[in-house]
Amino acid sequence: MDLRFCVFIVFSSIFFCQGVNLTIDEGNSPHPGERIPCGVLTCQESLKPSTGSDVFGNISSMSITKRVSIPSKTKNGNERETLIATVTPQDPSVTSIVDGIKVNGYLDTEKVTIRVELFKEKDCQAEFICKVHGMDRRGREAVSTASLVQRASPRRDQGDDRSMTPAVSLQLLASIQQLVTQAVDGLEDKMYQFKEEVESNQKNLENKLEQFKKDIDDRSNSFQRLIEDRLLMFENRIEDKIDYNNKMNKSIQSDSKISTAMTQFRSEVQADVQRSLENLLEKVQDQQGQSFGIVFERIEKTLNSTCASLSSMESDFDLLKSNRQLCSATIKNETETICDILTSGDALSQKTLNNVIELQSSLHNCTTRTESELKDFLSDAEFRESDDLGSMLKDILTPKFCRKGMGFALTQNTSPYILFNSTQISFATFDFPHLCETVTDGGGWIVIQRRVKGDADFNRNWSDYKKGFGSFDGDFWLGNDLIHTISSSGTYELRIDLTYKNKTVFAHYADFFVAGENEKYKLKIGSYQGSAGDSLGYHNGRPFSTVDRDNDAWSKNCAATHGGGWWFGACDHSNLNGIWGEMNDRGVEWDKLAGGNSVSYAEMKIRRL
Repeated sequence: MDLRFCVFIVFSSIFFCQGVNLTIDEGNSPHPGERIPCGVLTCQESLKPSTGSDVFGNISSMSITKRVSIPSKTKNGNERETLIATVTPQDPSVTSIVDGIKVNGYLDTEKVTIRVELFKEKDCQAEFICKVHGMDRRGREAVSTASLVQRASPRRDQGDDRSMTPAVSLQLLASIQQLVTQAVDGLEDKMYQFKEEVESNQKNLENKLEQFKKDIDDRSNSFQRLIEDRLLMFENRIEDKIDYNNKMNKSIQSDSKISTAMTQFRSEVQADVQRSLENLLEKVQDQQGQSFGIVFERIEKTLNSTCASLSSMESDFDLLKSNRQLCSATIKNETETICDILTSGDALSQKTLNNVIELQSSLHNCTTRTESELKDFLSDAEFRESDDLGSMLKDILTPKFCRKGMGFALTQNTSPYILFNSTQISFATFDFPHLCETVTDGGGWIVIQRRVKGDADFNRNWSDYKKGFGSFDGDFWLGNDLIHTISSSGTYELRIDLTYKNKTVFAHYADFFVAGENEKYKLKIGSYQGSAGDSLGYHNGRPFSTVDRDNDAWSKNCAATHGGGWWFGACDHSNLNGIWGEMNDRGVEWDKLAGGNSVSYAEMKIRRL
């Protein structure tokens, strides 16, 4: 059994579009404020039954894996599959972003979906496998598997574009062919069921008719035996009377009359029984003909419905193919026009800039334009005269501070992080190094804490937590003074990403503020939202404590017994600064996710609202 819906849509970033046959799905084009993925993979299975299809009755799991080739001394090498994401009824939701792959998946009562966004070119060229495990409508165990790989297309100077078949059209054609096959299989099953039903009805009618004939024969024989017994008894009585009656002749005449009457009675009874049997056979044949007529009428309706569905699918496919060709031609013409405007040096307008941003995903047709030509254009004298437009476009291409919407920045960094040594903006000046995460939920997050390697000791004193420690390449704490400085410059939100036993979740808080040292760096957070569970709400309003500064609400020092520095109460529901890898409430703790165990990944980041 194959998957019914599996679509692979690929996007191209500006100036990096040579060598791959890509298509554009306008319904999935990114909005301003989002980073452009080079590929999007959606694996979906519906639990609703549809006409002519055999769908799952229930689903126990859906997973997406990536097939990776491993170098080997043998000729063909080896391959392995790397798990990307899994959803089950026990874990119906998954949200993560790891190593340039963003995953969103969920399973509900109607369908199950996993959507994967790819940001690395090597991932967009890899092969992905989608598997669904469950039970079909007949209670049989079923496994559905689909494999997708993006096929490279010839360069523009190596062949005619019209001879290239987009991967989306091939996948769509395969899906339609699969649906037709399933419809035919479903029709064969129904025909087989109808045939079994007709044979069963015919067999029941034959059994009833045979039983009825048997009952009639038994009753007829019984009646005949009864008549014969009565006649015999009557004849015996006549004979007895003849022996004792002098009027023998009269008796003989009476006996003759009785015999004649009984013979006539027997003939009439046999004729009545024969007529009853004939009437019964006519009724049985009429009922059998009506049953066959109903069955054949249902079969005819099913065939007509199936033919109509196939004709509709064929028309929809032709319409989709014609619309796609029209949209592709329109986007190509508009893209080439915008590229000519951007490289001509003519006067530009705000409207032109907006069109550039909106059609950014379509600029892969400008293969003759290079990054050096764009730099020359930005340094052109006439362009510098348009100060507002020039500064706006330069800010989009080379951002100078961490803000939401950095997914549009034209950067060649493969990492989703950018390090700013200082930031001068209208609302604040941050004259210190800080790490900016540019991908998650539109980007623009200033990272204040991270635990991923265990390469930094977090069991430190008040002074270390005040100024910060660790490395931006590994584990670090930005510093309480700097966190207070940033959160005091405006209204900020907090996001915490966590991983435990290969399950990635998040916690989002609508407001975040850390007071100054005179208020013991007291924590203030807003309402919770996310998939990790609220394990920080207990610490709202608590001051910060370390091994040498006890500000908690317990008679002992929570930092000394649980490790690290945190906004302890008496003591904690979470402690992301605990001892790496420790258990029993001493590790990197988030109670709603891992209980008293350590999570394997934690990152705290804030963004200005």
